[in-house]
Amino acid sequence: MLDDGRSYGCWEAIFPDEGDRPPTGYDRFGVRRSVAFEDTIEIFDVTQEFANAGDNLWLRARKMSDEDGSRPWVCESAHRYLHAAHQLMLWDPEVKIDLADSLDEIFEGLDWTPFLSPDDLSVPPVTVSDVEVIGRTDDGEWLLRFRYVNGENSGYELEFVELQRGTLKVRRSEFSALRSHNAAFRGDQLPYVYAALQAQIDAIYPDITKLPSLPWILQTVQEE
Repeated sequence: MLDDGRSYGCWEAIFPDEGDRPPTGYDRFGVRRSVAFEDTIEIFDVTQEFANAGDNLWLRARKMSDEDGSRPWVCESAHRYLHAAHQLMLWDPEVKIDLADSLDEIFEGLDWTPFLSPDDLSVPPVTVSDVEVIGRTDDGEWLLRFRYVNGENSGYELEFVELQRGTLKVRRSEFSALRSHNAAFRGDQLPYVYAALQAQIDAIYPDITKLPSLPWILQTVQEE
């Protein structure tokens, strides 16, 4: 969220001590370092967080007044709500949120555009390139590496590809590698990223029988 702490109970996941840490794989695959062993990760319910943010915004919108200086508080709550929506879309692949309709409902006919502009609700464009299947796992999955440009941020990311009915399909489920702590993309960007990756996979590997011989990623990592 936009400041420290949560509105309800949460947990912390602490990484193993230095002597118990496995290889990260970042250097091997040349991808963005999304998390470090020194990080402390907060685990919380994004559905509850989104509901709480909506309730808080509704209450502040009801009490809004130009005279008591409450409008900055409404603006803060609106951005909290937007952030919570992006978090929910990041972690829950089934959720569909029309932010404009949701804000209309929360503000009950009041004008919310002074607090969130159309640009705030738009999905920033993402470019993907250099898509390549680089290996396989023991579970029969393929590992995909690609370059991305997301505004001022750029780098390489990994994603899983699964064999479905004879074709390679980019994983979009809750087990997608892109749904992660310190993700490279917002939740509302992911559908566009998946679609772009799938289009390039279809173009590069139309016939899976002609895939190059690929190393077994998990076996190699375990031997390091």
